[in-house]
Amino acid sequence: MHNEYFLIKEYLIRYRTWISIAIFVFLFFFLSHFIYVTYPVLEHWKMIFRPAALELINFRNPYLVPKFFNPPWVLIPIIPFALLPEKLGNAFWAALSILGLGFTFRKMGTLYNMVQVNIDWIVAIGFILPPQWGLLLVMIKPQIGGFLALYWAIISWKNGGAREIWRVFGPVFILFLLSFIIFGNYFAKAEFMITYFGDKQTLWPFSIPIGLALFVVAIRDKKFKLSIATAPMLSTYIQPYSFPLALYGLLPDSWITGAGLLGLWLMIYDPRFDYIINRILFP
Repeated sequence: MHNEYFLIKEYLIRYRTWISIAIFVFLFFFLSHFIYVTYPVLEHWKMIFRPAALELINFRNPYLVPKFFNPPWVLIPIIPFALLPEKLGNAFWAALSILGLGFTFRKMGTLYNMVQVNIDWIVAIGFILPPQWGLLLVMIKPQIGGFLALYWAIISWKNGGAREIWRVFGPVFILFLLSFIIFGNYFAKAEFMITYFGDKQTLWPFSIPIGLALFVVAIRDKKFKLSIATAPMLSTYIQPYSFPLALYGLLPDSWITGAGLLGLWLMIYDPRFDYIINRILFP
């Protein structure tokens, strides 16, 4: 019996890559099927990301899509899914979102964030990459990753001055510069979101003191995760489905993270978030 245990363990170690791939494929298609038959196609996929990706592959300006104002490189991974029928591409992208968040958080995230078919999981992957590459992803949504970017800038300055800042921020700076030259200032399109949602679905400005205190602690103690947790408190605009990403800043303390997760579920029962309950969780 003892020998059989070690044989099984050796087999799992030897073929763990293939086993992991098989598990991923199974979960991907299982989740895709579940989402396909259970959830409707929601606004972000139907009216924003899929149309923008289709505009790009047809060599048209994706910023003609009214509510798309993210950097253009976020559309690259979306293109294969956008070419599929709308409902099928929605299901595949949502499944990938769940697995992407699961990979990053291991066991965190919320159902709403996943089935809303957004791009937050791409931002979350940026949390665990080296800064010069992670910036390309976290700055897809500055309201989530902007304070982590600021943290990396301060740490880079302390470690090597202007030379280190250029080494870390050079790639994302060049990409943003090229995208602004080609498409103009697409971030300006987000102004209506700040105007409409800024005082309705955020903690700002009352949360600024706590957010600043957390950010100072993050810099002092070199805890980059805490800078992620400041996003909901220092951003003038952030939608509730992006709040779970802030929980990454509380890991690996399972008690504090669990309390934050419970708080998020309680928060969505506020009347302002009725659409989450009625349209997303129980469609």
